Amino acid sequence: MKRSTVLRLRVTQFAGIVAILASITWLTDRPRRLVGHPETILRAAVGPARDTAAPQRPTPIDAVSSGIGTSVQPVEAPYPSTHYSTGDRSVRGQTTKPPKKRTPYHLQSNRLYTMEQAKSLIERFRTLGYTAHQTPVQSGDETMYRIEVGTFKNVREADDAADDLESRYNSAFNSP
Repeated sequence: MKRSTVLRLRVTQFAGIVAILASITWLTDRPRRLVGHPETILRAAVGPARDTAAPQRPTPIDAVSSGIGTSVQPVEAPYPSTHYSTGDRSVRGQTTKPPKKRTPYHLQSNRLYTMEQAKSLIERFRTLGYTAHQTPVQSGDETMYRIEVGTFKNVREADDAADDLESRYNSAFNSP
């Protein structure tokens, strides 16, 4: 077999594998990074962000580097019915199309923390130059907290920030 034929076959096989992975990602309705750290999860929902993770017990703060994911926090506003008059014709009861809004992206922990753990972790993120806040989540009888970091314009920016935060956190707080 010629070398160019072998190369062409390998490229075709690679393209097929990528197409299969992309199809699986699309069919599961849960886009995930196919390259990189498997714990970085991209959840890009147009409607309200849904929490797919079951509530978990808190874990030590030092293990946070594997608990950062990317999520969407959409802002929704009601769009009232309108009345348009066009001469002798009128259209009643139709709703206006919502304007295209860009949804900000946040990094979100996929673990739950106690109040003290959340405050400590937020302070650590601030020392690394990231803004963070806690969101209360009911877990059984107790209130736990999920941490969200930053506001990013697009998925790529949020994904890059997740990689940067993970490496900076590990080098600053998990050094041997």
